[in-house]
Amino acid sequence: MLPPLQILLIGHLPAAADHVLQAVGEASGAITTRRIETQGQLQSALAQAAWDVGLCDEAHAGDALRIVRASQPEMPVIVLRGAQDEPGALELLRAGAADVLAQDQMARLEWAIQREVERARMRQAQSAPEAALGLWHQIFEAASWGIAISGGVDNAIQLANPAFARIYGYASEEINGLPALELFAPEHRDAAAARIVLAQSGEQQSWEANQRRKNGELFPAHIQLSLTKDDSGQVNHCILHVQDISERKEVERNLRLSEEKFSTAFRVSPDSININRLSDGMYLQINQGFQDLTGYTEQDVLGKSSLDINIWNDPRDRQRLVQGLRENRAVTNLEASFRCKDGRIKTCLMSARVIEINHELCILSITRDITERKQIENALRENELRYRLLFEKGQVGVVILNHETGQIIDFNDIVCQQLGYTREEFARLSVQDIDAVESPEEVQRHIHKIFTEGSDDFETLQRTKQGKVRAVRVTAQLIKTDGQPIYCCIWQDIDEQKRARELTQRHQEAVDHQNSLLNTLLDNLHVGVFMVEAPTGKPLVANRAAFELLGRGILPHANKNNLAEVYEARQASTGQRYPVEKMPVVLGMTGVSATVDDMLVVRPDQTQILLEVSGSPVRDREGNIWASLVSFQDITDRKEAEKQLNLQLDELRRWQNVTLGRERRILELKREVNQLLQKNGLALKYPSALEYNENSSDETAPE
Repeated sequence: MLPPLQILLIGHLPAAADHVLQAVGEASGAITTRRIETQGQLQSALAQAAWDVGLCDEAHAGDALRIVRASQPEMPVIVLRGAQDEPGALELLRAGAADVLAQDQMARLEWAIQREVERARMRQAQSAPEAALGLWHQIFEAASWGIAISGGVDNAIQLANPAFARIYGYASEEINGLPALELFAPEHRDAAAARIVLAQSGEQQSWEANQRRKNGELFPAHIQLSLTKDDSGQVNHCILHVQDISERKEVERNLRLSEEKFSTAFRVSPDSININRLSDGMYLQINQGFQDLTGYTEQDVLGKSSLDINIWNDPRDRQRLVQGLRENRAVTNLEASFRCKDGRIKTCLMSARVIEINHELCILSITRDITERKQIENALRENELRYRLLFEKGQVGVVILNHETGQIIDFNDIVCQQLGYTREEFARLSVQDIDAVESPEEVQRHIHKIFTEGSDDFETLQRTKQGKVRAVRVTAQLIKTDGQPIYCCIWQDIDEQKRARELTQRHQEAVDHQNSLLNTLLDNLHVGVFMVEAPTGKPLVANRAAFELLGRGILPHANKNNLAEVYEARQASTGQRYPVEKMPVVLGMTGVSATVDDMLVVRPDQTQILLEVSGSPVRDREGNIWASLVSFQDITDRKEAEKQLNLQLDELRRWQNVTLGRERRILELKREVNQLLQKNGLALKYPSALEYNENSSDETAPE
């Protein structure tokens, strides 16, 4: 049986190391430990006993390695650090550290201790030839690591300890003779062969690779490989140390997943999460939720405290947080107000807990913005107050009924005033006592409808204390108060409403009759009537004649800007689209009355019609223009008749001019004849020509 392990603990080690030491003791038997704080204590401990292994923190590592190398150079020292730092680790290894483990590598500590103890004992065994064989055999058989020696051409296993056979699932007698490389997963065999080549230089090889058990199952393992040589310098054996690290890998995987989950939750949480140092309140880390809530970025807060950025609106809230953390190391649902970067004040709910990060106490805080919730709560309180005022001071009767029995459980004073009862009298009544027309069965049907559908709205008649019957509109709603359903009923006196409704109905009937007459009149007119809304130009009215003349009725997409386009209105003289600003229907919307007779409309069947259009504004009682009304008629035939008449007049004028020219020539000839006769002393043949010449113009002359 192996003697108890002697482990020297130097400096301030993390709490995780204690758990590992406990696991080592359970696996290896009793262990002896001694804690060292100073150099003097270390020198004294080394002088008093031989230690199997030392565990040292980073702060004491330099001095401890120097003292150990001077006093017990064979004692391995494992240095435990807060974080991974490859250059720093290499420096410690050069200084003589057997291994360097970071905070997140504590799962490897147990294996590292066992490895160094076995190495130390093997060295001790080699230094004592007579006892070496027996001690080596004990170590070989009891080691928790798998140890095997291989050799020969195919590097077959020649000797393996029980742990080695157990790791691979073989019986001890089955493992011998197996090629060592076949124990590796196929994809890792080439790398293992390369490691054997590298080991020929005398450098021990250490790496992780997947191994294959007898049943074909693959598992991760940590491999250490070294070679021995004969007197001629030829490699004769390969020594394998194998540790199944499945559990460690699973722990590391779970730790990694846990860290990823925390990191993901930290990053994506909509709540504000921040980590502050407990000693001075300095911000160490914030998430996006903190930035969204406060408006502060990482650059704004990291390296500063909450007092530096003045985030606490009320210093007493901070004092309550600090006091709770000091007393209980945790605070839950602390309501506090915080000042954002832009000066806004937000009400939040904070929970915080003291945690340890890298041996330093910190505060993890989670804060949720409840500003909106508080506003809603305040609004609810205000609504409750308004409801109470409405219930007590309103002008309509309000009655609360039991949802099971229908009995009156509360009411306001208006109900009593409307029905003429005192509060004491009304409290003794039921709904059936008040209703003047409905039977108890009908009342129950209303109650059932409220319960199944959530509400009911109906009219009924109620009898007052004096016997007067009044019309009432009942609006009932199923609501919950303090988790209990009740019926809230509003009783509204509608006698005046009914009279007003009847009057309105008669007035509407008269209006409908007038509208019917107007529509009949419009539909029987032979003139097109068209009205649009002002100022949008949206068509409102188009009678039958308008539809027949335009080929279109009311077009919903028409407006003042596209009337000429959608109704295909053109100028008769040019054939171009009619200018919107000159259309009488558009001018009417501006208050101008106008008439045109040159609007040519192309109908959907491509026939054309010439219209005379007259438009004027339509005003309300205050004189505001609310519509534009146009009337139009087909003047195609009239325009054609006018054209023909003008042609005939032109022809008459031409013939008149021809006739007048001929008469002038005849008159001139008569004058010449008279002149010849007068020269010859003869009597004038055409005395009328002479008379005309004296009394008439030259424009016309009688025969």
